[in-house]
Amino acid sequence: MRVLCPSARRLAGLLFVLAFAVSFAVLPTQAQVCACDLVIRTQSEIDALPAYTEITGTVLLEHDYDAPWVDPITRLTRADGTGGFSMLTRIGGDLLIKWTDLTDLDALGALTSIGGHLSVEWPIQDIQGLRNVTSIWGDIFIDAVSGDLSGLQGLTSVNGDLSIYAYNLSSLAGLNVTSIQGSLSLFGEFATPTLAGLENITTIGGSLNIYNPEGLESLEGLSGLTSIGRDLEIRAARFVNLGLVPFSSLEGLNNLQSIGGDLEIDDISDLSDLSGLSSLQSVGGVRLWRLPDLTSIDALAGTLNTPSD
Repeated sequence: MRVLCPSARRLAGLLFVLAFAVSFAVLPTQAQVCACDLVIRTQSEIDALPAYTEITGTVLLEHDYDAPWVDPITRLTRADGTGGFSMLTRIGGDLLIKWTDLTDLDALGALTSIGGHLSVEWPIQDIQGLRNVTSIWGDIFIDAVSGDLSGLQGLTSVNGDLSIYAYNLSSLAGLNVTSIQGSLSLFGEFATPTLAGLENITTIGGSLNIYNPEGLESLEGLSGLTSIGRDLEIRAARFVNLGLVPFSSLEGLNNLQSIGGDLEIDDISDLSDLSGLSSLQSVGGVRLWRLPDLTSIDALAGTLNTPSD
């Protein structure tokens, strides 16, 4: 039988208390779940939020349209970096960030899952704070972000539509997405001359829409794409650029084999042939409009009984 002297007993008791205190100190913060939708229009509302780890509904961030200059949202935490969305890991509904004074989403670094749609609009310039998101179950809408798309690097597939306004993007790099179940829509004017960065995309379940591709010199970057479930549409906005679109070929679509719907190209003034579609084996229909320099559609031979209208 082991007997401890009083001093040894006191020492053992002290060690026990210290061990308990240390173990308590490293316990994770208790999860706080908000079973609600949140509509937030002021910084004061952000500052008053508990540090939720999960919000089961939709989060909408926008200006107070009655007084947008009063207490606008400038950050997603309190001034000291705590509270707000600093601990948020999951949103069960949509994350909609509309007109605010935010410029980045760095406070969302813990977020991994969005159960609905994601919409990020001007003046957000940096979406790196979304880099740990691995699951978005709805559509993705990105508008006026600068830099690249590496903030979406955690995604390997898109369950809905992916729509990107490319006005300020210097690059489309950063996407690891291989499949899009909905449509991919790209809107110009493009600050990047190619579509480099989209090479991982192999299938699009919906349509591929490229609208007003001013500034886009080629479709390089779509070399991995093999099938489009619905339409391929490339259309200029005549009221913006009077049909003067820089790129003159469809090179970059060389591995595309099937278009389930229509191929529609409108107002690409310098397009002389469709040679970039040489691998195309099937297409539902073809509509070619206002293509004054087009001299050959040989690339479509064998895909339709009557390959043009």
